[in-house]
Amino acid sequence: MGARLSYPEVDQSGRVAVVTGGNTGIGYETAKGLAMLGAHVVIACRSEERARNVSMPSADSIWLAPPKIAYS
Repeated sequence: MGARLSYPEVDQSGRVAVVTGGNTGIGYETAKGLAMLGAHVVIACRSEERARNVSMPSADSIWLAPPKIAYS
């Protein structure tokens, strides 16, 4: 998916975003978009295995720090 946002850019610095299903698909893209806007992102997953397999973008990408991953 693209690196440009398709919605208005609103600074999310200082906010925490919990994204369910953020390990793939729409949830992953949402997590990336929120991180691009400055939010601290927590990705919540149902499966520990899937959570640990989240593909992190390269270091020169938008993640200032890897998102925290929670599972239940």
